[in-house]
Amino acid sequence: NAEYGDDLSDVEEKEGETFEDFDNRRWNKRTHAILGLLRKDLDAKGQVNFFSFAEGNTRKQAASKFYSILLLKKSETINVTQSESYADIIVHAGPKYHES
Repeated sequence: NAEYGDDLSDVEEKEGETFEDFDNRRWNKRTHAILGLLRKDLDAKGQVNFFSFAEGNTRKQAASKFYSILLLKKSETINVTQSESYADIIVHAGPKYHES
């Protein structure tokens, strides 16, 4: 998914906004972008393999995708499974997938 970049230049800090609020909003925008990318494969195949999803990305981009997946898991938008440590992470739609 080389189409995913790390450019969030359109996300600017609002006047009077704390850095924490800005950072949460920035991550929220990134997480929604990742969900959009995940939806393509989840709707077509029913699952996404993280190794394939992050293939061709820089370490920073892959880490960002991983963090977004953790946020989506926390919100129950997706479920994740992993057979053992360091194995591929399989992403499936979660209980709140269709609400997002």
